[in-house]
Amino acid sequence: MDQVGQLLLWSYVPKTAADFLIQQYYKGRDRNEPQFQRNYRIVYALVVCVMLGYNFYSAYTKLPPNYYHLLDARVDSSASHLRARYRELSLIHHPDKTGEGQHYLLIRQAYDTLKDPMLREAYERLGHVVCTECRTLRDFLVGQIPGILLYYLITGFLMGVLYFSGIMTYFVYWRAVLLLSMFSFELTTIFGNNALAGLFPSLPRFQLVLLAREAFSIFTLAVNQLGPVFFPHERMDHTLYLYEIEKVAQTTLAQSEAMFQRAVEPVKGNTELGSKLVSRMEQIGSELEILGSNEALRKKVFEKAK
Repeated sequence: MDQVGQLLLWSYVPKTAADFLIQQYYKGRDRNEPQFQRNYRIVYALVVCVMLGYNFYSAYTKLPPNYYHLLDARVDSSASHLRARYRELSLIHHPDKTGEGQHYLLIRQAYDTLKDPMLREAYERLGHVVCTECRTLRDFLVGQIPGILLYYLITGFLMGVLYFSGIMTYFVYWRAVLLLSMFSFELTTIFGNNALAGLFPSLPRFQLVLLAREAFSIFTLAVNQLGPVFFPHERMDHTLYLYEIEKVAQTTLAQSEAMFQRAVEPVKGNTELGSKLVSRMEQIGSELEILGSNEALRKKVFEKAK
């Protein structure tokens, strides 16, 4: 599922499912009881966890077949075992027997790559990479660094856009930490040791990286849904801050107007006093304007005030 589809799915399904389940649970019961909010949060969290597990499982099962799958072999298979599997499968899927050569060509491509120790190592770390100028494993690895950096730069930029647009505003700090951890994990998996080899023995390193990227996207969407339910008063939304500032400004303005009205109340009906007050206010305004435009004079006034 593409990122836009996932975003739409996570925006509507958790709340819709949780509302439906809580309605069924509270059918004929009092929703004003103290436990209602707690029960709703529990139901909402369970829905999110189910969706999280389903999306991760779906991402795992939808990984495209790798070369080891095509040869029906394990990632740690020996060269002799790969050769035996290729010979057996090439006899079964040869175009002279099946009349269709596409699968046979894939098997041949898989074996041609995995029979070469250097190409096999490059494939396990990076996947199928076309590089006619690469002669060593280092050439393959160095050539992929710009693509890795570009992915994380774009991901970080999109996270910033979603934050400032008010779509994803919870756990911003921890999502950034998780993204940096993902970057470190990817570099370690590709250029160093495979820490998850025992957990996913059927996947080469490059598919572990793809699965980790997908898991990061899913987890980010999941925690963003939990934030408003569990921490409704900690929403880090700049639009709400602006709204609160506007409310304070309006309140302050209203208070200032009321104070001004009370201050000029004695002047009402007295033309002479009113004219003097207007004249004095105009004079103060002119002095403030002059003071604001004259740096030397402003410093002099401040020094006298001290």
